[in-house]
Amino acid sequence: MSLFGEANKRRFADRKATICGAKGDDSPIGGTRLRIAPTIRVVWVAYWLLLTVLLLAPDPLAMLGITSIPGSPGGRMEHLLAFFVLALLACASRPRLSWGMLAGLLVGYAVLTETLQALVPTRTVELLDYVENLLGLAAGWGLCRLIGPRGARPASTPEGDEETAEAPPAGPSQFGVGESPD
Repeated sequence: MSLFGEANKRRFADRKATICGAKGDDSPIGGTRLRIAPTIRVVWVAYWLLLTVLLLAPDPLAMLGITSIPGSPGGRMEHLLAFFVLALLACASRPRLSWGMLAGLLVGYAVLTETLQALVPTRTVELLDYVENLLGLAAGWGLCRLIGPRGARPASTPEGDEETAEAPPAGPSQFGVGESPD
């Protein structure tokens, strides 16, 4: 029998996996990912604030000191690109929300900011902008989920995803001493 016991070894391994970023990942890269997440979170929040100001400003391009966006046909696609970047940053920042809550927050934000543009002089609410906002979120979210690590989820929700959640270890309290689950 070891000094710590099997339960303590398992807890230590789980803590090590949390610190390194993935179970079985002893490389410094896994640990770096967790140190990078707070930096990305700061960039995400700063971008979110900037995007809010630009979406609710009477003339956002003038605020940026430009007259038009090159390659943008008739002022289209800016919303799609802006919300694509927002979704990528949100997903990469690993906020302490479940995926569902984060998606709901982003969709609510996309709809609310477009709706609030009706209160801003010189801005109009357009159905196509709603569509671009939501398509940008979907594309960014989909890309992040596609290229992200399998089973990746926000940092504070270790359970809840049946696909990647681990079953609790069988112990005497579940099956009795010496009994197996089979």
